[in-house]
Amino acid sequence: MTIQANLVIPFFSDNFNREEIGADWLIESGDVSIENNTLKLRADDNSERSWLRLNKSFIEGDIEFDWYSDHNANNGSDMRFKFMATGDLNTSASWSQEGYQVQWETWNASGGFPMRLYCLNGSTSTVLGDFSLSLEEGRNTWHNMRIEITGSEIKIYHNNDLQITTNDTTYRGEGDFIFGGREGINRTVFYNNFSIGDD
Repeated sequence: MTIQANLVIPFFSDNFNREEIGADWLIESGDVSIENNTLKLRADDNSERSWLRLNKSFIEGDIEFDWYSDHNANNGSDMRFKFMATGDLNTSASWSQEGYQVQWETWNASGGFPMRLYCLNGSTSTVLGDFSLSLEEGRNTWHNMRIEITGSEIKIYHNNDLQITTNDTTYRGEGDFIFGGREGINRTVFYNNFSIGDD
């Protein structure tokens, strides 16, 4: 059987205004669903990560979405996502691919609960930038995340404030976008109003 490669797209958006995940997304692992027109990634035990891959690839452009976490403990890394990702996804490991990953490290109290941008290289990672987001600020409220990619420059805005600016050209060209959720007891992260590419 021939498996068709992901469709490379200039622009895609999704407000999850439906009941089923649909053909545009591929559930890689975990408890992934749509509830009340919102994407929901939930973990019910300490070993499970949730991953949802966009079933289309993009070359370069902006990424934007809203996110919300109900996490109420200082452990784990709730909100996470990958972009320009290539290679096999090991659903039980964070650094299994090449590409970029952003995650909110709610376990890292000494680091100010950072939201970090990583460059992934298979089994290792390099921090390209970060900013602090306390548990009180981060949980139980909706936030907006926007990533602008122009040439070598990557900018990350959180709630319309520019938080990270870095120059890195390790990965460019066709790649995947993947929403993630951390393993842990009864942790849930929600996503909505997603768009990617240049419209």
